Order: sequence, then C-alpha cells, then structure tokens
Amino acid sequence: MDNFKFKSPVLKNFDPKGYYFFGLWKQNLFSACFWASCWNKEIVDKLGIKSDEGGSLVLSQGNFFLKNSEIENIKKQIYQKIDAHDEIFFKHMVEVANEYFKASVVYANTIKDKKLTPEDFQEFITQARKVNFLWMLGAEQFSEAAQEKLSDVVVAESFPAEMVSEIIPKFDTPLNQQHREVLELKKEIGNRSLLEIKNNAVLHSKLEEHVKRFAWIEIANFVGESLTVERLYEQIIHAKDELSSEVKNDYSVSLNLAFHALCLSYCGYIRQAGAEYFFMLSEKAQPYLKSIAKKLNLTYSEFLLQRETEILDALKGNIGPDDLKANAKRREQMNFVVFAGLGNEVFFTEEPEDVEILKRVMIPQANKSDGEIKGQVGNKGKYTGTARIIMNTHDFSKMQAGDVLVSTMTTPNFVVLMHKAGAIVTDIGGMLCHAAIVSREINKPCVIGTKFATQILHDGDLVEVDADNGVVRILERAK
Repeated sequence: MDNFKFKSPVLKNFDPKGYYFFGLWKQNLFSACFWASCWNKEIVDKLGIKSDEGGSLVLSQGNFFLKNSEIENIKKQIYQKIDAHDEIFFKHMVEVANEYFKASVVYANTIKDKKLTPEDFQEFITQARKVNFLWMLGAEQFSEAAQEKLSDVVVAESFPAEMVSEIIPKFDTPLNQQHREVLELKKEIGNRSLLEIKNNAVLHSKLEEHVKRFAWIEIANFVGESLTVERLYEQIIHAKDELSSEVKNDYSVSLNLAFHALCLSYCGYIRQAGAEYFFMLSEKAQPYLKSIAKKLNLTYSEFLLQRETEILDALKGNIGPDDLKANAKRREQMNFVVFAGLGNEVFFTEEPEDVEILKRVMIPQANKSDGEIKGQVGNKGKYTGTARIIMNTHDFSKMQAGDVLVSTMTTPNFVVLMHKAGAIVTDIGGMLCHAAIVSREINKPCVIGTKFATQILHDGDLVEVDADNGVVRILERAK
C-alpha cells in the first residue's frame, strides 16, 4: 500500500486503491450520505447473504466506489448460488425485496403527517436507507456478479453476444406500467394539442390521474419536480407508437445458459425496482424535507449540503442555523469524501488536501483525444445527432428532441428525456441497467458501459452512435 500522508484522522490506514470505481453520478451530500450509510444487517440476514459492511464511498461531486473486498465477498456468494442452481435463493431474494418495497410505499403515504422532530426525521432516515440499500445491492453487487457469470457461459457455449438480451426473462416494475400507460394515452390523444386536451374533461382527467400515480418519475435523490400534465404530454408526443418487437432467432438455448439468464433477471429486478421505489419515497419526502429546511432557516439547496447527522443535531438544538449555512457555503463545490466502515460506521472529511489526493489517485481519467468511444450494446441501431451531457436534473433543460443523451447512467427520472433522445449513451451499466431496459422498450439505439463518454464528449459535438457494434464516433467537435 502506498504511504499516503493524509491530514484527516478518519483516513488513517485508509487505502485508496482498495476500491473499485463505478462512475460519476452527480448528487448532493445528503444523498451521498445515504449511499455510504445504508448497510443494513436486518436485510442482509433476511436475504441470506453474509456481509459486515457496505463498503461504499462517495467522493467529490458523486464519484461512486465500492470496496474491492466487499465486491468479491458478494460475488463469491452469488456465484455459489448460481453454480448450485439454487433458484429458491433468488426467488427468496426477490420476495424479501418486495416486502421492503411495499413497506416503503406504506411509509411514504404517512410522511405528510410526520412531525419536524429528531425522532420522526430519524424514522425517515431509517426507512429510506432500507430501500437505498436494496437498490445498491441490486445495482452494484447482485447484477454485476450475475452478469459476469452469464457472460462466462455465453463465451463457453459460443452463444451470439448480440442475442443475450433476448434470452433474459423480462420483469415488470412500476416504470414498465407507466410506459405502457403512456402508449395507451398516446392512442387516445391522437394529434390533439395540449390545449385541446385541457378542454376535454375526460382526457384531461386521465392525464391528471396518471400524473398523480407517477409523480415520482422525474425525481432522483430528493431533487427534481413532481410530474406535471405538461411534462407528461411531452413524454407522450415523443413516445413511439409501439413497443419494440420481439427478436426471433434460431439459436438453441441450453438449460444452463437459460438458468444463468434467469438469475440475472432476478437480480436485475432488485436493481431496477430498488431505484424506482427509492424515487417514489423521495417524491413523497420532498415536502417534508423542505419543511425541515424552513424550520432550520435553510433553503432546500442548503439543506441538501448537510449530512443527516447534522440535521439531527440541528433539530435537537445542538447546531445553529449559522453553522449549517456555513457548511453549505463551504460545500458548494462538493469537495468531500464519505465512506462506510464495518457495520453502520460512516466516516466523513472535507480536508481539501486529502480530497485532492483521493481525486488524483482514485478517479480514472479518459484519453480525451480519442475520436472513438467503445462500450456495450444496450439496444441495436445507428443514429447521428448532437450530444448533450446530462448529469442530473439541473441539466434537463439542455435536451432537445433528437439530441443524443449522454450521461453517467440513466434512472427513472430520465424517462422523458429518453423518449426525446435520438440515441442514448452511458458511462456505466450492464445488460439489465435502466438505460438498456428502457432503450429496448422504446427502441432507441443505446451504447452502455463506455466508462468515459461524459468526460470525452462535449455538449454540441456531432456524434454517430453505432449501437450495432457498441461504438460512439465523434464526427465533429462543437465550436
């Protein structure tokens, strides 16, 4: 281990090279603390896996890492269950996740009645962490391991890589339902303008009812706006009339390969549903969190630059508004590191020199002179258009119809943009990442897992997305 000289005592004996980099997902400190502190022994035990720590780390702006030892720990267990053809384990895993997802909906519907007290705020933190933990396990642990295992079998059996996504059993989540309803609404609306719809009581009420049930789809990590009729209409008019057609093939699928694909489907469900239920909870929680911010004399932006422990202390009267505002001012550039230790231990520092060392050592850098970016096929097709780098909800207004959506990854709040996009490109993601699933549903060319597309591409670049081969080519740089 290199002998790094850190100033902060929390980094004593810390090994920066003991972590795997997943990518940059811009987020606030409040949500970053969720990712670092969400490990839950109760859930681990119910799932039937062995784990002593979450091992997650968030660095400066939202660069996300997991501890290598914990990745290997979970991977080994998932491998063993797949090798044993233990479908009962994976079914049980989904059943446990669904119990928590359903409980989160019940809790979310009570948030409006919660008091602005340390006790009620702590209850919110506890409930939200559970869903966040399942999302993290599904996205960064279970799905990654199951995909690697499936890929090994695909190679061993010489199965065509381009057909793999077609053999993975589909699963259903609330977002799938939302998309199906959008297509039904599109059929009913036809060529009517938004004004004509508003003057049609029956149609307008259908849109309002949809908006009420799916208010959460444009909110991520407590940031964003609840869905509106206007935004829903925009999604409807950009939606393709039909779902992508099933691809027929003449390839035989062995029982072994089919089982590996099934295991990935189970893991992929936890990944996708975990994100959706966390966003549902985020949407319901926003008014409550904004009320706490108001009580503490903070803007909502200032609130989101606090750790939950600081909010708790402020609600107990141990920290004053001036200290919280000073925190927010100091953290505007998001230079910090927050990471998990054993159990529920969470460490935090914003020591400038230490953060700069970690950024230099831990964050991979792309070769920005590359004119060609390689990734994996999310959904086949070719498209040429203007790149737009969309890192979070604050960037959404940049996106115009027909642009190429380029992001670290997509989540439910990106759905409207995905309908507008001509093609989709992401830094991270696998066969069952959100971008791959949705792009197949709406039949848009998609390249995933490029690692550095958001670093190499610039807003306004003219690019060719060759999703038949998993390549993005820069045709002309923006001036």
